[in-house]
Amino acid sequence: MSDINIQISEAEEAVIDYTKNLEELIAYFDEESINIQNGKRSANIEFMMLGYGIDFIMFAKSVANVDLDFEEGAVPAFDAVLEALHKSFSNKAPTQEQFMDIAKKATGFLCMVIAKTMSCKFFSSNVGFGVEVKSNQVFVMNRIMRRLQNGQEDELISYYQYLKTL
Repeated sequence: MSDINIQISEAEEAVIDYTKNLEELIAYFDEESINIQNGKRSANIEFMMLGYGIDFIMFAKSVANVDLDFEEGAVPAFDAVLEALHKSFSNKAPTQEQFMDIAKKATGFLCMVIAKTMSCKFFSSNVGFGVEVKSNQVFVMNRIMRRLQNGQEDELISYYQYLKTL
């Protein structure tokens, strides 16, 4: 039996103002991207998750014609998009690169919903990205990947509700 070695970065406090609406968060992301490109700031895991989350919102709109935002009420629609992706993967398997791209974007989206509704910190690990909620490390990317692979048995609505009880 092999040992599993999970390496986790130090969790970073959330610093983005999640009281902003989606348009304001997109504008913030665009502005900070320019600052990062100009060397005035450096990107961190939270900023990356915001970018992935925005990408997933745009992906869901263009592919599934579903409007999402980072509000808690979007979780059922988000889960439905993931179920549709799971079903489409059953018909035509994506490449590993395509699968990981979607998984990262979906992870960013759910991390943003969590950050907007719960106090959390962000971390990365050798098994993916996640958040720390009340000292509990939540491997969000791992759960998203299981959802995409296993379908309804790993739905995210009850998972999200569970996180709120931590």
